[in-house]
Amino acid sequence: MRLYTRDVPTNPRDRAAAAHVSQLREYRVRDRDLTIADAVERARQGVRSLSRAETEAARAWEQTTADDPASTPFADRLAFQSFAKGTLTLKATDASAKYLAERWLRERALAALRIEAKIPLRKVRVTL
Repeated sequence: MRLYTRDVPTNPRDRAAAAHVSQLREYRVRDRDLTIADAVERARQGVRSLSRAETEAARAWEQTTADDPASTPFADRLAFQSFAKGTLTLKATDASAKYLAERWLRERALAALRIEAKIPLRKVRVTL
């Protein structure tokens, strides 16, 4: 910023203050992007990825229970609840369904579920 003669204070203290203010104005960043488009796009990509993983986990669960006749007694009493950080969470209606599902998963279904899912599946949690 250029100071004109009429803008220059005559008092030395005021002159130093004016020079300091003009120096601060030079440091001011004016070309900042104030839009949130980039942040919104990153958040949308993250949600899309989570949504894709959860959809894939639900599809793998439905396919595995449909393919295995041993899951027939309890498959209708289990519901897909969520998928987060490699953990598939299922909701059981009662304790007997939870027991049968955990036993079925330990015996053979967990390996089949991991093969069927196209996402990393660490464990399956069955809750009441």
